[in-house]
Amino acid sequence: MKDNELKIMIEYYNQGLNDREISELMNVTQNKICKTRTKYNLKPNSHNRLNYDDIKNLILENKTDSFIANVLNCSKDGIYAIRKKLNIERISLNKNQKIEFNENQLNVLIGTVLGDSHLGIGKDCINPYMSCEHCMKQHELNIELSKIFYNFNCNVSIYNRFDKRSDTHYTSSNFRIPANEGLINIYNSFYLDKIKHIPFNLLNKFNEQSLAWMFMDDGSKLGSGFTIATNCFKYEELVLFNDFLHQKFDLNISIHKYNSIYIDKKSSDTFINIINPFILECVKYKVGS
Repeated sequence: MKDNELKIMIEYYNQGLNDREISELMNVTQNKICKTRTKYNLKPNSHNRLNYDDIKNLILENKTDSFIANVLNCSKDGIYAIRKKLNIERISLNKNQKIEFNENQLNVLIGTVLGDSHLGIGKDCINPYMSCEHCMKQHELNIELSKIFYNFNCNVSIYNRFDKRSDTHYTSSNFRIPANEGLINIYNSFYLDKIKHIPFNLLNKFNEQSLAWMFMDDGSKLGSGFTIATNCFKYEELVLFNDFLHQKFDLNISIHKYNSIYIDKKSSDTFINIINPFILECVKYKVGS
């Protein structure tokens, strides 16, 4: 196994993936992964070490396999196997069953869709889905989303792509809420002819947590202030949005090149105080922590 392939394999192993999961992601045989792991004295990632009582309690709380796997740092397939072994009945997690968002979920949803998250409607579908892709450095963001939207049968997966031109593996973290009727009104507020807009009719649900998620997704430190990449929105929308942010949070904001918004030095301390309670560890570098 080449050095770059070994590095990828070790990264997956440290995430708790088993030989089969690693082989599927790397598009190599399971036997090759097993031999390489044995060569470097790495024990197989076994699900036997998991506490069945913990798993049973989470299942009885109707948590999804993906949610439990993220909480216990193991694979979704392993949780599925244990759930079948325990033979526990639970409420159906039918993907098409309409689910309403609670207040906290709606706050986060608006913020992250204004950031990196995407709402779309698949071929031959009538209900929208939600997805968000991050680099592995920000994998924690998607894990947190899976905890917040646990009741939507959401999942977090690791996507591996090999670029032959550069002989490089690219790995990303993907969060997804399957198509659900509960997303229709939100989709219609954000999208017109499949083009994303600022949903002014939903801004009464935009709070400090929404702003934090928008920044964690698409924000960064810039000079003595902060910027958020709002490039996909029209200038006229951003003028109104900036007025909203100024009125709600007392922030001084301007529109920079390519339609990104900038929180200036005078408002930087106020901005940090607003979003700090919600900033996850993996993106603290964005606020200089």
